[in-house]
Amino acid sequence: MKTDLTCLDASKISSLGAGGILENTFFVREKADLRRFFEEYGGDKVLVVGGLTNTLVLSGGSEAKVLYTGFYKGTEVKGEYIRCAAGERLSAVAIEAERCGLAGAENLSGIPGTAGGAVFGNAGSFGREISELVREVEVFRTDDGNAEILDVTKLGFGYRKSLLRQNKDLVVEVTLKFDRDKREEIRKRVFSVAKLRAAKQPKKPSLGSVFKRVNDVSAGFYIEKAGLKGFGYGGMAFSDLHANFIVNKGGGTPEEYFYLMTLAERKVFETFGIKLAREVKVIGESGDS
Repeated sequence: MKTDLTCLDASKISSLGAGGILENTFFVREKADLRRFFEEYGGDKVLVVGGLTNTLVLSGGSEAKVLYTGFYKGTEVKGEYIRCAAGERLSAVAIEAERCGLAGAENLSGIPGTAGGAVFGNAGSFGREISELVREVEVFRTDDGNAEILDVTKLGFGYRKSLLRQNKDLVVEVTLKFDRDKREEIRKRVFSVAKLRAAKQPKKPSLGSVFKRVNDVSAGFYIEKAGLKGFGYGGMAFSDLHANFIVNKGGGTPEEYFYLMTLAERKVFETFGIKLAREVKVIGESGDS
């Protein structure tokens, strides 16, 4: 009898502090769990989630099976390399790198997501992308149960994207390559990035940048020019510090967030003829984007 599926309350995990219930969740704690999941549920529709730092879960949730990797953590340092599990927080990897005198992750140190999610979407911050550190990635294919180790040349990294398939290619482990430097110098750069982040990004709960840049221009520029900066709906609002962030002012619902997201898409298109591309994924919308 299959007993491994349980409920995941997204509001308890999401960096937004809001979200629905995912009723059919399988918690990955070790590699062997992936093989067991495929043997029991292979062929079913699958959604892969990690830290829920850039994923909005609508109140209706989803009927799909959910693979949650947030409990699969761990790092291993070998010389100038760090191998980390998919569910390890990217911020924790940056801390470990600093502790070992390994430079290269300073600009990524404040990104709240997991290593697996960061690789899948080629996360970046202040001019640095994780693809610059990646050397190889172990992937589990949820559609056929196969595992494969891919070097960086096979990942097809681009701006906030890779060739990995949404909800079919699950990042299991990541190997990153760093440079050597003095710990105090690395710490100075981490502190400098933290100050810059505090000045430019809101502190209230959010899912990070809502939309991708448009021709190297922040989507926040277009959202602000469309008259939405600071505009609120219920408990959610476009940040008055950076318009490309929707923040939870307190008691906000995922539906209020979704309303503001789609409002920005409509207003920017009406004003500039530009179709914004989402960075935030949505679970519960038709097709589970």
